[in-house]
Amino acid sequence: MRRMLSLLGAILAVAIAAPSQAATLNYSGTAVFELGALPAVTFTGSETGVSVSSGGGHFAVAGGVFTTVTQLASSLFTGVPSIDGLTFTISNQSGTFSGGGGGTMPFAGDSKITLLKGFATLTVPLNLVGAGGPVNPVAATASNTLTAKLAGIYITVTNARFTSNTAQITGVTFGTTGGGFVNTVTRTGYDNRTTSHAGRVQMVSPLRVATNVAGVLAAFVTVTLDFVPEPGTLVLLGTGALGLGIIGFRRRRS
Repeated sequence: MRRMLSLLGAILAVAIAAPSQAATLNYSGTAVFELGALPAVTFTGSETGVSVSSGGGHFAVAGGVFTTVTQLASSLFTGVPSIDGLTFTISNQSGTFSGGGGGTMPFAGDSKITLLKGFATLTVPLNLVGAGGPVNPVAATASNTLTAKLAGIYITVTNARFTSNTAQITGVTFGTTGGGFVNTVTRTGYDNRTTSHAGRVQMVSPLRVATNVAGVLAAFVTVTLDFVPEPGTLVLLGTGALGLGIIGFRRRRS
């Protein structure tokens, strides 16, 4: 019995020391796509058995965790000439992140903009979302800018990588979500995980969208992940705590 109790105590000691080591956790989360004053598009995802390393909490997100096909009603564009509708087809590719340093996670798919009462469709690839570029502010450079043109309408998208710090977009000339026009729009991420890597991390990727029909819009993709220990880890912690409790009880009796 004494050996068994000593073993249980050792198990708990290992579990307590675990925060400084790598961990395997599960997460559930959301990805939210905002474009100007349009309604935000929210889609959810989860993953099990994710390896999180020590020293910054590095982790990877598998491809296809966040996927959606969303069509926005044409009534939302009554004040914008030539544009009649917008459809998003989005699926994330694999990504790698490191706490406050953020990381990259490209999004496959595109946005299809219905023009001229349905007579034309402008397709804008979304592969720049979260794929790289500067963190703050978003800079218009050839290496991270995509331009699409059709029927006299052009759209230029400039991207940046994900960050759990502050992401910023400058030179905005059109309304933003929540009302009230501002020239510079920001979103702030955070990393509230504990030393055991459990908890919530939020990462933001900004996109500057310039058009010749709706001005310059701010767009953001915000990914929020809640990490929790795998059930086996919780059982280990509970068993170790029980073992220490028994040890304490026996000592008090003696």
